[in-house]
Amino acid sequence: MQALSPTTVTLLVLAPLLVWRIYVRFRRMSSRQRLSRVRPWITLIIFPTIVLLLAYATRWHFERLLWLAGGLVFGSLLGVYGLRRTHFESTPQGLFYTPHAHLGIALSLLLVGRMLYRLRALCP
Repeated sequence: MQALSPTTVTLLVLAPLLVWRIYVRFRRMSSRQRLSRVRPWITLIIFPTIVLLLAYATRWHFERLLWLAGGLVFGSLLGVYGLRRTHFESTPQGLFYTPHAHLGIALSLLLVGRMLYRLRALCP
């Protein structure tokens, strides 16, 4: 019997985790969620920091900076659209929101497609 390559072992170990995270992502993108007071602030700190680090890392590659800027513009427009389509409600149990299911599922399918594309590149 032939030994498994390290790449195959890594994929076999990570596959259940990836499937579980995709399932959780689909479920969260289409169901009501409690609105957290801390989570938006964490998002407002971490994502701009990542963008600044990416911009700093690609500062000598003008084409990559343009792609980053284009992604930021498209992502911002998509975020505004999603925020306008999100339903917010206040109940005695607290604040809740329901994201736009179609947009959430489309973005989740895009993520799955990208993961399958990367997986295809790893497995000859």
